[in-house]
Amino acid sequence: MSSECCILIPGRQNQLLTESIVRYQKMMRPQLIATIKCVKHSEDAFLPGRFIEEAALRVAMPKQAYPIALCEKGTLRTSIEFANFVSGFLVQGKMPCFLIGSAYGLSPGIVSMCKDTISLSPLTFTHPMALLLLIEQLYRACSILKNHPYHK
Repeated sequence: MSSECCILIPGRQNQLLTESIVRYQKMMRPQLIATIKCVKHSEDAFLPGRFIEEAALRVAMPKQAYPIALCEKGTLRTSIEFANFVSGFLVQGKMPCFLIGSAYGLSPGIVSMCKDTISLSPLTFTHPMALLLLIEQLYRACSILKNHPYHK
């Protein structure tokens, strides 16, 4: 039986990274089906960018999702700890939905709405690079949970 997760990211997917992302998505199946949705928003001259994105992210999030913000102040986990974190969703049948901010970051409203926050690193990454790192870590978590040697 497979589980699902979703990843919401602003804008368009970076073509340079798409091949690697698709490769990781295929390798995770059937254990985890990771759906990536690029969220577009309309420009509003009166609102800062991250607040415009907040509305678009809220609309794009599946109703049954368990929202998780990727942000610099989120919880840092080792790959083993992240695998256990993901395992909790697989066992409970929850759909984690990872939210990646743009250059503006995630709005405080989105972060407070999320049930968890995680940090991929103390470093700052572009949102396409954060997507690649997240999808790789999801694949690594699946490998760890299956006792596959990839993570070593």
